[in-house]
Amino acid sequence: MATPSLHDARLGRISSDAFVFLAESGLLENPGQYELCDGHLIEKPTQGFRHQFACEALEEVLLQGMPVPLKGRANPSVRISNKAVLDPDFAILSRSTAELGRMPTAGDVVVVFEVGDSTIGYDREDKRLAYASSGIPIYWLLDMTQSRLIVHSEPKDGDYGLVTTYGPEEEVELPILGKRLKVGTFFPPS
Repeated sequence: MATPSLHDARLGRISSDAFVFLAESGLLENPGQYELCDGHLIEKPTQGFRHQFACEALEEVLLQGMPVPLKGRANPSVRISNKAVLDPDFAILSRSTAELGRMPTAGDVVVVFEVGDSTIGYDREDKRLAYASSGIPIYWLLDMTQSRLIVHSEPKDGDYGLVTTYGPEEEVELPILGKRLKVGTFFPPS
């Protein structure tokens, strides 16, 4: 099955409430294969080696020394808005899902991380705008196609005001962890 485009009008639009209902009631077959962006169901592709490598590296590095009460989660479903339920590759939440007692929302997300390989256009455009519009303070995009990290911050008026790009030889600071991270750690050896 081809991955639906955000602009495929044949799919129509649904709300995040309807999407969650369909997923939780079993009416949506294999709900983990989909996310909702701008009211459209988007089928998630199978993760290739480079994507899996980056996700494992993110998880390993980010979970070390995570300050309390912050919680790091791989692939959490996050209700971004009334038109979006996204599954970022990794997120740092203000509290655990158990403590929240519900699905996390954009207001619970401190930093969101995406790994863009076959989905780089979707991650760079549609997801960036969804995260910024919902006020998520920091969005890290690992661009696997160009071996670079793009850090988005300062959300305002539906987009990020500050965008900084780092190469694999550079280090980047993630202030909430209080440490500098080598960007090349997230990319497999050539």
